[in-house]
Amino acid sequence: MNMQDDFGKWLTKVIGEDEMKKLEHRAIFRAQMIKGRHDCQMSQQDLANKINVAKSTIARIEAGKMSPTTKTLQKIADTLHVSFVITGRQQGDQDYTVKP
Repeated sequence: MNMQDDFGKWLTKVIGEDEMKKLEHRAIFRAQMIKGRHDCQMSQQDLANKINVAKSTIARIEAGKMSPTTKTLQKIADTLHVSFVITGRQQGDQDYTVKP
């Protein structure tokens, strides 16, 4: 068992299993968004310009400081040509689904 596993178990005890799952889902979403943006060779500013939001909005979403509205999420997905599939588990690129 490594330190990360120990911390995860400790945090789960402190905040509860449901809250821990929410944190994991948010982290997976943020990773998917960043990967999608990088795959499209877009900066945060490029993505912000395309969906008509401030660059700080993209930065705050990617940093986990805010959650996008459904409308903003759809604009992000459409612009990056991706679907965000959140399964609650990390499986590398399998959680990142590209639309045909």
